[in-house]
Amino acid sequence: MSTKINSISSLVKLALDAVATYNTGVDGLRAHLSKGTHAEARAALLPHVATYYGTPLLDGQKKALGTKVLDKEHATYEASRKALGRLVHDVMGTAPASTSASTEPVNPFLNAVKKFDGTKAQALKAFEKAWNARTAK
Repeated sequence: MSTKINSISSLVKLALDAVATYNTGVDGLRAHLSKGTHAEARAALLPHVATYYGTPLLDGQKKALGTKVLDKEHATYEASRKALGRLVHDVMGTAPASTSASTEPVNPFLNAVKKFDGTKAQALKAFEKAWNARTAK
């Protein structure tokens, strides 16, 4: 049983180290890309994600004309598409759903609560405080 616990402990540490490394990379990308749009960030990240996964880039057709797109027929297309979407989201924040959707920004206090590293009770208290400050305006 102790071998299994040691193995689980090692895997948890490995997973948490990977998250920390990912967050460091996202913070660095955010410093470079945060002043642009989602489309600009996607265009900047696309060739790097495609290279990482080995997914070929093709010239876009129809509404993507003049841009590069991932090859939908390639075996790594789905992995590349999902990784690119997650990376753009993590770097730039929530993307607009469509041109007809509301462009109201996400409440800034939600990000503070998500990054909070305390207990659930402390997180709820921070959330309430941020909510009350926002609604008092």
